[in-house]
Amino acid sequence: MSLKTTQLLIGLTRKIAIVLAILACISWIMKLKTIAMILLIALVLMLVVYFALALVSWRCPSCHQYLPLKNATKLKECPHCHHPIDKTPIKK
Repeated sequence: MSLKTTQLLIGLTRKIAIVLAILACISWIMKLKTIAMILLIALVLMLVVYFALALVSWRCPSCHQYLPLKNATKLKECPHCHHPIDKTPIKK
C-alpha cells in the first residue's frame, strides 16, 4: 500500500471513529443501549484499524522512521529526513 493511500485511510478512520463515538453517546443518552453497544463495537474496530495502519504502514519510505500521527493528513515530508512522502522512496 502506498504511503499516500495510508495517509488517506488514517484520516478517514479517524473521522469515522469520531462520528461513531458521537453517535454512540447520543444513542446512550436516548436510552438506545443496544444501538450504543453496536456503535461502540464498531468504534473499537475502527480504532484497531487506525492503530494497525499506524504501526504497519505509517513509516517514512526513506529512513523508515515512524511518521507522526498528529496532523497526518497534512504531512508533506518526513520530519526526520525531510523526504517528501508523496514521492517514490530513495533507493539505498
